[in-house]
Amino acid sequence: MVQSVTTKWGNIDSIRRFQPNTFHACFLVCKLWYRTLLPILWREYDFEEMQRVPTRIITRYSLLFRHFRSHGGCDGPFNCTLLESLDMRYDVASKATNMSMQTQRTLVRMNPGVEVLQWEGSEASKTRARLDETDFEQLDNIRDLQLDRWNSYQGSLVKALGTMARTLERLELSGVHGFKESDLPKGQPQGRKGDTGVSGGADKGSGGCELVLPIVKTLRVPYFPKNTDLIYLAGCCPDLQQFTVDITIARFDMSRLASTLKNHCPRLSILVINDNHDEFERGFSIGSLIRGCSLYGLSTIKFAAMTPRNSERDLLCSILAHSATLEHITVDYFCELQGAFDPKEILRVLVECRRLKTLSLSGSAGMSTLATLKFLQGQPWGCHGLEQLAFDFDGEIGGMGMMGGPAWRTLSNTVDISSTTSFMGWYRHPQDSSILHDEEDAPSKLCLKELFGMVKGQDRLQFVALNLVSYSRSPDPRLSASW
Repeated sequence: MVQSVTTKWGNIDSIRRFQPNTFHACFLVCKLWYRTLLPILWREYDFEEMQRVPTRIITRYSLLFRHFRSHGGCDGPFNCTLLESLDMRYDVASKATNMSMQTQRTLVRMNPGVEVLQWEGSEASKTRARLDETDFEQLDNIRDLQLDRWNSYQGSLVKALGTMARTLERLELSGVHGFKESDLPKGQPQGRKGDTGVSGGADKGSGGCELVLPIVKTLRVPYFPKNTDLIYLAGCCPDLQQFTVDITIARFDMSRLASTLKNHCPRLSILVINDNHDEFERGFSIGSLIRGCSLYGLSTIKFAAMTPRNSERDLLCSILAHSATLEHITVDYFCELQGAFDPKEILRVLVECRRLKTLSLSGSAGMSTLATLKFLQGQPWGCHGLEQLAFDFDGEIGGMGMMGGPAWRTLSNTVDISSTTSFMGWYRHPQDSSILHDEEDAPSKLCLKELFGMVKGQDRLQFVALNLVSYSRSPDPRLSASW
């Protein structure tokens, strides 16, 4: 048997280790145990964890692989033909070894039953390997496809997607160059003026056979300088339910994209926007996308502003267009942005979104945390089914914030609350990854009274967080919120 292999990251041992000798005694019990345990031992191949295993051993047992992950990698040879998932990425480290493109293509072609394929085309940011649609022709069971760093040479992306359309349910594209909207077959409707139907059918007499991805439910695409047309693939997904767009430049018509989604994706219910554009563009409106993208209303909206100085303020006003259907809202301005939220709009969300279950807002409300909490109690909330609530009002205006500074950390202003001691029926929720220190960052008694008083009567509310500190109704550490 192969000896124990431990990979290292710097001077730290990897948490996971490939240790086949652990099974040695079990293998010797009988042939039945041997035949049962051997496929379990070799079910997963991970190059980082197994790179010291001799190649001849890898080749011998590769037929048993069901999950293949190679960050970097070697050229085998591999005999695996029954893979369920295949993940191939480049290692850009100076002394790293990488699997050749020919070996990668061979692995894809010899595993027609693979369900999940994550494939990175090239390691250099300035070059892209050409996508070859013939690599995908035999994939008759693919459910989840993620492509990164490829060149859609002569429309190869559209051709490849067409071969997988019957089974593909989740599609994620990033760093794909060379795709043009004109690559879509003639007659493909993409939300231009005059399109009013919800069908993705081609115009009669167009003479073209359109691309349709009939069961794609989740689509994630970037909008970046090298390819500004990928977003319109959404119009090819009539059953789309979740759309994620990563924005790095603000030079396209959001209203047109909204029209594409509304007209051709009637089941869209989840919208995720990651806004990372560097330049302010007049007329660029994320709000127009939020307001006009759904035919029957969104249930979930997630917005993250990585460069908040260029992002739109008061997006809650646009979000309220879906107040009748919304269940989950997350808006996160990662850096300080004064006036990101209008407290009046926050209160409107709590009053008008009656189906709301989760609300998470991160950004300045234009006033102190204490004043904001008081303001939000000015009207009865309509979201009686609220289960999780998180406010992180960073960038305080008006002096006193949640932590309040040294003046607040006096004995009379502190409160005894922990994961085992409750205050007003709430416990400090244990957070393994918390960056806070219990004593140094203890909130004031006044703020906690205002916070817990604000949510009094919200019987279904189980978790509440304020300025990175989380609280729960139960002291059970196994229960956690999913913000």
